[in-house]
Amino acid sequence: MNEEVKEMLDIIFSAHRTYVLMCADKLDIIEHLYEIPMDSQQLALVTNTKPDLLRRFLRVLCSLKILEENTNGQFTVTKLGTTLKSGTPNCLKNYFNLVNGFHPEPMMLLDHTLRTGEIAFDKIYKMPFFEYIRLDNEHSKTFDDAIKEQDRAFKSDTFVSNYDYSGFNHIVDVGGGNGSFVLSILNKTPNARGTVFDVEGCMQLAKREIKRSGLESRCTAVAGNFFDSVPANGDCYILQNILHDWEDSKALKILANIRKIMKCDTKIIIIEDMVRDNGEYGMSGMFDMILMTYFGAKTRTKKEMEELCTKAMLKMHECLEFKDVGFIMMVFTLV
Repeated sequence: MNEEVKEMLDIIFSAHRTYVLMCADKLDIIEHLYEIPMDSQQLALVTNTKPDLLRRFLRVLCSLKILEENTNGQFTVTKLGTTLKSGTPNCLKNYFNLVNGFHPEPMMLLDHTLRTGEIAFDKIYKMPFFEYIRLDNEHSKTFDDAIKEQDRAFKSDTFVSNYDYSGFNHIVDVGGGNGSFVLSILNKTPNARGTVFDVEGCMQLAKREIKRSGLESRCTAVAGNFFDSVPANGDCYILQNILHDWEDSKALKILANIRKIMKCDTKIIIIEDMVRDNGEYGMSGMFDMILMTYFGAKTRTKKEMEELCTKAMLKMHECLEFKDVGFIMMVFTLV
């Protein structure tokens, strides 16, 4: 078999590997085996499956390096497998469910989006993604937990420790979710206060995180819609993984709402996973297809982001690249 055929077969079966992991998640295979190694007979009892069929399935998980089989015929979880175990430091279980198990249908209508420009998710569910997930508490929780895992995986602490926030008095995290990012900044910047700004559905989580951090006197949670307005009197506005969820006209609306309340020394910090200007995609290419079909949005190159902000009458003040995590931090000021 030549290399091209082998490579294409690997691509052909890539979706089936995802289905196998989805099945392992549904059966709680990783959860069961994490503490106690079991053989297929023992595991079949707790998963209500047929031992002979389960054994074949477990061997596939071994081939994916999710499990290992010991000399006693028992299966254990590998280091890679622990990323699908709840509560582990590198857990991606909710992120996996968000990307794959959480309504994968829009990607199946990618051709429709390419032909018409219509957002596949909106066509299927008759409403935008962010409206849809807030209708169901379980969906909302999966999304919020997945974002936490994404922040850990892509090392949001990198953006805290590698930038000096000490010159700011009031930091507003626009679309800040549960507030964990701005709270991390406040822990390292005792002179500053913060505001977590997001939709009403995020407020309970944000207030809980603020209370847990002990920073109630320095941080507040404010509900609103960044297409209407953003909190005033900030000298630093953070947009972390926000603009890539919106096409240009909507992204410009967000930037315009911040710009009109900026002062001469106010800064906007944009943190995004960006496509390289030379066309290199890597993992961000697949993410770009998700953004296209779920939100009608896109990942942007550094040049595209700068052009977008120029249209919003902003100029780039500073740019930091974090190649190890594949992100760029761009700081903008008034023109």
